[in-house]
Amino acid sequence: MNLILKAVTLIFWILVLMAWMQGWEGTLGWLPAFGLIVFVAHVAEAAFFWARFREKSTNLPVDMVQVLLFGIIHWKKYLTAR
Repeated sequence: MNLILKAVTLIFWILVLMAWMQGWEGTLGWLPAFGLIVFVAHVAEAAFFWARFREKSTNLPVDMVQVLLFGIIHWKKYLTAR
């Protein structure tokens, strides 16, 4: 299930970048703004991850990038490991 959610999230980010670079109009034109909101939320999640789980991470730089891309989908495994 995690892999499916990560794939969907990755598709979302690809669509956000395409909408931003190609200047899509209409409803899809809102994707870059929504992507920015999601990215800001993921930055907050990365700060939380850094504060709470950095000592549990085996590869912190990779985990931080994945938290920025996937958010809670990535770091929720650390909640169950506590």
